[in-house]
Amino acid sequence: MNEQNTEVEIDLVRLFRFILSKYKILLISGIVFATLACAYKFCRFEFSSTPLEDVDKLFTIERVVKEPDGKIVKKKEKVSYRLYAEDFEAQQSEYQTKISDARNVKKVLASEVKVLENGLKGKHEYLEKSKLYGLDPASYWEADFYYNVREKNGKSTKTNAATVRKILENKGNDANANSSDQLENESTVVKFANNLLFTQKYVTLFADALGLKLEYTKDPVYELVGFNAVDSYSFVISLKGDSKDTVTSLEKVKEIFDKEFTEFFNSEYVIRTKQISFENTYNPSLIKLKEDKDSAVTNDEKAIDAKRNQISNTVLPVPPEHDKLVTLEAYKAKRLVVFAAAGFAFGLFICIVIFGMKYLFSGRLNSKDYLKDLFKLENVAVLHEASFSKEEPDEIEKLKESLELLSKDKKSIAIVSTLEKKEIDNAVSIIEKVMNAKGISVKILKNYNIKQISECDATIVCEKLDVSVLEKCVNEFETLKTYKLEVLGIVYA
Repeated sequence: MNEQNTEVEIDLVRLFRFILSKYKILLISGIVFATLACAYKFCRFEFSSTPLEDVDKLFTIERVVKEPDGKIVKKKEKVSYRLYAEDFEAQQSEYQTKISDARNVKKVLASEVKVLENGLKGKHEYLEKSKLYGLDPASYWEADFYYNVREKNGKSTKTNAATVRKILENKGNDANANSSDQLENESTVVKFANNLLFTQKYVTLFADALGLKLEYTKDPVYELVGFNAVDSYSFVISLKGDSKDTVTSLEKVKEIFDKEFTEFFNSEYVIRTKQISFENTYNPSLIKLKEDKDSAVTNDEKAIDAKRNQISNTVLPVPPEHDKLVTLEAYKAKRLVVFAAAGFAFGLFICIVIFGMKYLFSGRLNSKDYLKDLFKLENVAVLHEASFSKEEPDEIEKLKESLELLSKDKKSIAIVSTLEKKEIDNAVSIIEKVMNAKGISVKILKNYNIKQISECDATIVCEKLDVSVLEKCVNEFETLKTYKLEVLGIVYA
């Protein structure tokens, strides 16, 4: 059983090598069939009565379908190129819209985070540099200055401190500077004074007077300077601080303001200024101020974390499975390549089958060991392993040396073959050369020349693998065996 398996394996290797030896024919056959298949498909494309873009079931798309049970599922469907292109454009448009919306959301959130971060920096700077934040309510200082502006030659009215305080309380004074909206109904003079007091110039002067370097917020200054309108031509400036020295420093800047304000209106108005208070008072609102500022910082930190979570949770949409539209020309080229490849493979297959059948059923002698094992003879030499292999130089030397030994005490040798001399001439010429050198005569005979063969001292059978017919070779050996003729061995040309 093992010998049989070995023989089959060798046969398969030889079969494979035999087929490969026909590579030129295989390539030509493959190219011919590839050309025919490609030409066929090209003609189908170019000369079809239906335009290619309208041919149904060329491309596969996914459609969202509602099942009878209410489930929404995706199903693949074969459609024409026109519908495929429309579906592709719709998917791309939807994807671009979704990704644009997602990016815009992230961009807006990032912008909001930036604003909140800048605001938080200002709040932290305020907590660090504020004179009132965290101040003991009993350590609060405040000075109020009353300004009365009247036209020259106009009637002046006198207002005492108690009257001013009462008016401020009735107007809802909250110890903060009046906004532009609150001063909307006041005179131009009052509005100008408010705007001048809170210009960048004076804010900077107030900060410098206190030794404050402010980068993100001016609140540490704004909370120390208050402006409240009493009536259309009078107002109060309040200076606040954590100590008498702080208020005094702010007062020096106010004096610069007084000079500029007075000089501006000196030609039209008479401006009188009076300090109506400078005292250390208990200010319970400082407790709420600290709570509000701490709460504002906490809220901003939470808002920033929430925005960042929103950014991280904003997922970009998954792009469509196919991000590039297949053009009709690309589709044609792909199909032509596929058909050409299929044609080439078919051509190779046909040739492989033909050559394989030819090899298996030609009846030729394919194995160098078949006759040897069948008739218990020796292979003197195998010059060619197969018809498609090169001549082996080592086997030539082996043949010469073997003939030297086998021809000992022989005077004549018969070379018997089922082939013509020209087909085995390479082996015959070597045998003749060796025998002639030893003075041994050589006859080239057919197996039916029994009489002439029997007249020779010995016989050498010469055949050729993949050329000699197996049945003839077997008959040849049967004949020699029948007449009990001495066979020195087999030489494969």
